[in-house]
Amino acid sequence: KTYTQNHNLINMTSIATAATALYDHIDNADQYIKLAYDNFTRVLASLRTDGTSEEGISYWGYGMRSSLAYFEIEKNLF
Repeated sequence: KTYTQNHNLINMTSIATAATALYDHIDNADQYIKLAYDNFTRVLASLRTDGTSEEGISYWGYGMRSSLAYFEIEKNLF
């Protein structure tokens, strides 16, 4: 359940964004990218098949916007 909460989605997207931006400047950026990737792998497995969220529409919107941003970052990484 916690994998699909908006705080997880927003935080992991932020971690991936920062790690990508700092990739050439810090030695362990790839660890943070992997952390976000592994997290979103669990997120996708945890999503409800009907598209609903236990947090309601507003928080679903926050989380989905972050998820889409993450997937755009991931698309360019792998």
